[in-house]
Parts: sequence; structure tokens; C-alpha cells
Amino acid sequence: MDLLCDIFLWVFDATIGASLVAFMVIAIKKIFHPRMSARLHHALWLIVLIQLLFPFLPNSSVSIFNIWHLGVDSIKNAVSPPLPCCE
Repeated sequence: MDLLCDIFLWVFDATIGASLVAFMVIAIKKIFHPRMSARLHHALWLIVLIQLLFPFLPNSSVSIFNIWHLGVDSIKNAVSPPLPCCE
């Protein structure tokens, strides 16, 4: 059961990470749309594609995703099954 919980949290974490990257790309495109070339539009979406294809890339200490990892422990505590009672 612990393996299932770990897999769920990994998929959940990868999904949130890719969603954050996609939202950042959309925000950048909305702000700078008139001044961006088509090549830059495609390069931004390439970043999202790389995030989706390689969700297991090493973490950085200066990443925006470190904010997200602060809440993962509370999610893991909520998802993990309760401990069996002692007899």
C-alpha cells in the first residue's frame, strides 16, 4: 500500500509541476504576445513538453517548485493509510 501511495504522490507532484510550467508559459504569452516571434512561442511550449516528458529531472535549490514541496508532506500524511491499532 505504501508503494501505491508513493506512486500516486509522484504522479500528483509531476502533474502539478507541469501545470505550473504551463501556466507560466500562458502568462508570459499573454503579457508579451505582440512582441514575441513564432519561434519564441514554440520554444516556450518546448519547455512544457520537456517538463512532461522528463518529470524526474533533478531538483534545484533555486526552483519555484520548492514552494510546492513544502505542502507535499501534508498531502502524504492525508493520503497515507492509518496505522493499525495495537492489540
